[in-house]
Amino acid sequence: MKKIYIVAISAIILSIALIFFLSPKILVKKVKETSEKREEEDHMELAIQQDFELTKDLRLNEVPRERLINAMSIKKQRIAARGLQPDVAVTGINWQERGPNNIGGRTRALLFDLNDAANGYKKVWAGSVGGGLWYSNDITAANPSWNKVDDLFENIAITAIAQNPLNPQEMYFGSGEGWYNSDAIRGLGIWKSTNGGATWSRLTSTISFKYINDLLVDKNGNLYAAIKQQFSSDPFGIQKSADGGVTWTNVLGTYSGVNLPGGDLELAANGDVYATLGASGRTGVIYRSDFTANGATTGDVSTWANISPSGTSAFRIELACAPSNANIVYALFQASTSGNCNSIQRYDASTNSWTAKTVPTIVDQGGNSNFTRGQAWYDLIAAVDPNNENSLYIGGIDALRSDDAGSTWTQMTSWSLYNAPAFTAAQNVHADQHAIAYLPGSSSIAIWGTDGGIFYTADANVAGSKPAFLEKNSGYNVTQYYSAAIHPTNPNYFLAGSQDNGTQIYTVAGINNTTEASDGDGGYCFIDQNNPNIQITS
Repeated sequence: MKKIYIVAISAIILSIALIFFLSPKILVKKVKETSEKREEEDHMELAIQQDFELTKDLRLNEVPRERLINAMSIKKQRIAARGLQPDVAVTGINWQERGPNNIGGRTRALLFDLNDAANGYKKVWAGSVGGGLWYSNDITAANPSWNKVDDLFENIAITAIAQNPLNPQEMYFGSGEGWYNSDAIRGLGIWKSTNGGATWSRLTSTISFKYINDLLVDKNGNLYAAIKQQFSSDPFGIQKSADGGVTWTNVLGTYSGVNLPGGDLELAANGDVYATLGASGRTGVIYRSDFTANGATTGDVSTWANISPSGTSAFRIELACAPSNANIVYALFQASTSGNCNSIQRYDASTNSWTAKTVPTIVDQGGNSNFTRGQAWYDLIAAVDPNNENSLYIGGIDALRSDDAGSTWTQMTSWSLYNAPAFTAAQNVHADQHAIAYLPGSSSIAIWGTDGGIFYTADANVAGSKPAFLEKNSGYNVTQYYSAAIHPTNPNYFLAGSQDNGTQIYTVAGINNTTEASDGDGGYCFIDQNNPNIQITS
């Protein structure tokens, strides 16, 4: 037995010796192969990771972007103290905008300006999720002139706009897109204007409001914000301010012991406030605050009633109030088991009852699919005709209209005219619809906010045929880009991959139109620096 042990121990020692003898060669070979492979790759992800490590807060393990506000202020003070001119003179860098001016971008916030009543409400405000705040003084013009309000807001990821019905000079916009799409930009709170949008200032009380899904001002002038939190210490749910944004109170947000994000906010004609909680992966719930019963206390935490219909399990919920009947509200539900809108229901406040409606399909490149095609967590919107409680528009991938309170539907737009014989170029509205706004009091004039910018129709209620839509993106320069590739010898030629607007080709100097090299979502693109005839899009 001892001899066997000795042999076994000798074998083990020999094996260890061989491992130590051979492993350096194996390691050198692997290192060499890895090094050669790395030389063939750019490894941009390592540069991004390095930037993250250099700028993150060690306690939060997150880049505290909100601190850029103070950093920029300190920078300006120090430059001024040294008697220097800001930015261009100091850095020697002079940026020139290149547009394009013919391609829109994702738009979640639209508002007909109540201050423009004497002019027929032609003035429209638009907020882009990556391109800032804009307005046009005449949306009815063939090519409306768009004006960017400020390139230098501390944050330009605008997601919601609201106006005080008691004082339309008081306006608000919120920042930070909270619907869980991976390209969402974190916000930095709410901005306020007291002079009809001429100037804006950030509400310092909202610095921790990082993702604002909706804003609303009720008939008492109270301001509400629907918020998704980032960290557990952040505000969440529905926040209310009774003093124009100076202080805030959480009035809704915890359901079944879980802190939920705020979703949609809607104001009924009689002053009732409706709010939803929930989003992708979070159980949805609907609340109502009765204006008549609560009077000036509308929205206080003790005055909300859970009116969620029984038997409906949903995440994101989108609402639409009927302006002509304060009792009627429609709700669109994203299924908790899929990304589709699987339920549409109508609520009657006079009886506190719900009625299930039909969920429509769309003709989608020759086939039929749910109108949200698995993306109700991202694109889901509804609006009711100001003069007809039974006429309802909904949007997901495409738009549909019902004239019988949701029992039957007619598809009104087609993002792709391929194999869609019932549609013409007049119904070719961009896919992924996020906002619908009717001109106050009008059944015929409405505007759409989509991943492709803004679309307008003057016959939204046309009977017996489909309305004609006009693209209103000329000069609305908010396209969201992911990448660019520059030509080695022609400084005016480059490719740029954009969010849901393909990869665009730039060919001339200045702000001009571009053409599309490839469609869909434009990802990384490439121009060979030795042979620029070789170009790649993705």
